[in-house]
Amino acid sequence: MNFSVREDTWLDFSAPWQTEVGTVFSTSFDARLFGSFIFFPSKDYDLHPFGMLVPLRFSQPDPGERIEWDGNRLFIGSSSFQRGPDIQQTKIPKGSDFPYLDENLRTLKRSLPLLAGESPLSAAFQDISANEFTSPIRQVRSGLGAGSLDLSAFGGWFGAGVGLTPSWDDFMTGLLLGDRWSGADSVSITERLFDFIRPRTTIQAFWQLKFAAAGKASLKWENFLCRFIYERTNTREILEMGKFGHSSGAEILCGIAARLEACQKKRARPPSRHAK
Repeated sequence: MNFSVREDTWLDFSAPWQTEVGTVFSTSFDARLFGSFIFFPSKDYDLHPFGMLVPLRFSQPDPGERIEWDGNRLFIGSSSFQRGPDIQQTKIPKGSDFPYLDENLRTLKRSLPLLAGESPLSAAFQDISANEFTSPIRQVRSGLGAGSLDLSAFGGWFGAGVGLTPSWDDFMTGLLLGDRWSGADSVSITERLFDFIRPRTTIQAFWQLKFAAAGKASLKWENFLCRFIYERTNTREILEMGKFGHSSGAEILCGIAARLEACQKKRARPPSRHAK
């Protein structure tokens, strides 16, 4: 039996390690390791840089079961696995020509009210209701409109909201992913800020943000971003992404929309009269 990782895996297989099964989900489980965590999905589209893809029948072990990498094989309880072929991920295309961006953004904005798991953050983003997220979202949009955004200004907001990955962190994840996949690279997040964020949020949210800062997520989100920015998308695809977590999908989509709105406005802005 084989397990697989992404070709850009962040896991270290150079030395043995041992941990145990943590939280068990319907088709996956996770484990803590060296201040990080490993995610063991049975579906390849759930695979992220700290993931190990395992066969479905092994995706629901008992919490506390031993997990060990001995330098050659992976052991989960009494079962052992060899490393199979690495899984390729969608790479960020080069270029800044987005022929479907305007159309896709309109589709996304029409879809947001239809998403399951609406949260106070997504309500504030859509101006459905005013709440604690209204002011920081306005500040985010203002900074993006000015051309660059340093997330250090929003340090106190990380960890805000409910869920395994809090609402603000999901929004920032979408913002970073939209920034990296559009090639804008104008949203900055420093290691000092990550040090500040770490004790304020969950380990899942922390690493989700670390992935996003590098333009990475699960394969499902990366494939969606590639289609959304460079191809034509549809409401069905957007609603499917909105099912991610309880409200995380909607909040990540709000972050993507916030970043790409600014890209759209920048492209539509007439050249300065003083430009040479």
